[in-house]
Amino acid sequence: MSANSELSINVHVAPMRGFVTSAAPPAGIRAMWSPLCSTLIVGERDAILVDTTITYDQVDRLADWVERFGKQVAGVVITRGHSDHWIGLARLQERFPHARFEATEEGMRAYWRGLFPGEIPEVPVPPELFDGDSIDLDGHELRVIDVGQGRHRALDDRARPVAAGRRRR
Repeated sequence: MSANSELSINVHVAPMRGFVTSAAPPAGIRAMWSPLCSTLIVGERDAILVDTTITYDQVDRLADWVERFGKQVAGVVITRGHSDHWIGLARLQERFPHARFEATEEGMRAYWRGLFPGEIPEVPVPPELFDGDSIDLDGHELRVIDVGQGRHRALDDRARPVAAGRRRR
């Protein structure tokens, strides 16, 4: 694929789901986790996944979705240090053992195992620190831009936004 060919941008959304919390919610209210988005940037041969999900079932559904594109997953880029962006890497590594896992900042949060007991790895696979300012995807340069507060954006070689990490409020 040359840099003149198109990339496709695809978004996977894991729906809201319940989680265990030590804080008692008000009567009739169930603690819910926000929906999670992962972006797949697809080239002719390869693909880059941006962010992962949390629990085994969410990661398995994400990996199934990615495999349907029929591309080699060259890497997984993590946009934030918050664990909900990378805690599923250990499970993804089982499905995509040759993918490189990269992040733009460190972020380990031990308390996640308490929120999803028995549903996430005991030993998470932390992403490698991103060393550079771009990723090559089938001849396209995806620039990773720090926009402050630990947030990053990925732009394709034509300066179009393709993925972004979000800050939880």
